Amino acid sequence: MTDREASIREHLEELAVRLRRIIVAVLVASAILSVIPAPGGSLLGYEPLAAALPKLIFSHVVPPVIEAFDGKVYRVLPISSDAFESITLLAQAIFILGFLGASPIIAKELWEYIEPALYEHEKRFAKRYITLFILAFAFGFFFGVYIVAPLIEQLVLKLYPLYIPPEYKEAWNSLSPVPPPGANTTLSLIVYILPFGPVLVQLVPLGLSAGSTVLNNISMVPLRVSIGEVVSFALKLGLTFGLLFEVPIVLYLLLSRGVLDPEIFNRETMKYIFIGSMVLGAVISPDPSGIGMILIGLTLYAPIHIAIYLGKRRALERRLLEEAEAVARG
Repeated sequence: MTDREASIREHLEELAVRLRRIIVAVLVASAILSVIPAPGGSLLGYEPLAAALPKLIFSHVVPPVIEAFDGKVYRVLPISSDAFESITLLAQAIFILGFLGASPIIAKELWEYIEPALYEHEKRFAKRYITLFILAFAFGFFFGVYIVAPLIEQLVLKLYPLYIPPEYKEAWNSLSPVPPPGANTTLSLIVYILPFGPVLVQLVPLGLSAGSTVLNNISMVPLRVSIGEVVSFALKLGLTFGLLFEVPIVLYLLLSRGVLDPEIFNRETMKYIFIGSMVLGAVISPDPSGIGMILIGLTLYAPIHIAIYLGKRRALERRLLEEAEAVARG
């Protein structure tokens, strides 16, 4: 190793080599992780992890039954929006598994590429905050997929029946009347053909006793939801919240390094940030009690508040140190 400065051609050649290593690592990880058996699979059947991952996301985001705003209980029917949706979902799952499996190699190759160009204090700074950025993104991603996406989907499904044409509801109810209390609603498998196309319906076990008021409010109209749209929506929401949770770290760095004036974030500014977080929580959460709004709003506001407090404190210490050095030199 020498301390000479490499040419642009040498940088590009090294980048090409490292990108090839990353691509090979992603392909190998995709091939290995995609074919391993999914956890909790059937003993008689084999299901690869790549095929089970979209279903796991969908089953977590979308409930099997939903009580809508019209007071009726609806079954949710997963469907495919087009013939190529299964291929798209499989490709997304394979890429996600490959990226996650190869992430240590990706991080290693990227770090070894940029590390020679950094000074010692820049290396210490990068090692200190890169881990925080990764953890914040991972937390935001899982927060978006596992908390925010189900809340939004529940709100959409609660509103869904309000826009179903009455003729469509009447056709379903006339062909498949609601079973009386105490009837078996767990094993029926029925195929109905309507003007909207053939629909396969499987009644979901509700665990309701005879004479239950909820059982009497079951609607035979299924709410058809696209698997691909739900999975893509959940992943995009996860990426959005992953980036959103990077904001507190960026604010702290900008304040501590003197790029932003600490006086900007006064009591009035923090009040608006708090109100904005609660408004965003209210928009995201369909919970009419307000508990969901508070939980999501505080989850968004608390990291920003802590980051601004620590950033202002660090900026003050830095300013006092610079003033002391100036006095010592003078």
